Amino acid sequence: MELDNYIQTAVRSILKNPILEVLTEIKITKILKQSNFIKRNVGYPPFQIILHFVYMLVMQKRQSTFIKKSDSAFGKDAYYRFIKDSRYNWRKFLMLSTTALLQRIKPLHKKW
Repeated sequence: MELDNYIQTAVRSILKNPILEVLTEIKITKILKQSNFIKRNVGYPPFQIILHFVYMLVMQKRQSTFIKKSDSAFGKDAYYRFIKDSRYNWRKFLMLSTTALLQRIKPLHKKW
């Protein structure tokens, strides 16, 4: 068990994931809950699917390529069902996440 704790600590501290850091810094889980992205009894958590979409965007991979080359990818139907689910408020999610990102970027921007 001690080795498992050591590995988990190393992964969190040394092998930092910048995408995951940004998403946690803008409190993406809170934004997802506000936008009605709540996990059902079946299926995958919305946070994980959103994270996969961000990875696809950053790596410039199509969904089919991402699924083939990633060990942690879900089936293509999971992504399609997630996008088409009418319970999710996509506009609110995009507005809140964009606002949170801009608030983080604004202090870095020069005033003049």
